[in-house]
Amino acid sequence: MQSYHGKANHKDSGSVTATTQDLLILLLPFLSSSDATVLFHICLSGEVLGGEDNGVQKRGYKILVKLLESGIVSVDTKAILRQLEESADGLTSAAKKVIR
Repeated sequence: MQSYHGKANHKDSGSVTATTQDLLILLLPFLSSSDATVLFHICLSGEVLGGEDNGVQKRGYKILVKLLESGIVSVDTKAILRQLEESADGLTSAAKKVIR
């Protein structure tokens, strides 16, 4: 029974994270620049982009894009691309786009 509860808690944790991300997407237009910058860096982290839950990864990328498109967050694009490139090996195959 104990392992069952561990799995349920892990699944529930991903569900809570995904729901929180959905709410954040709705609230993005109302964030201050400083809050949006913090959120941007959280979503850029390995915990979000390299997490086990594909839905959490996809929402993380969606939040990153929306924050950049909004202009609320200003970032060093080259540094961000470098960071993403360096962490690409740690991302699950679902998060990677296959270029042929």
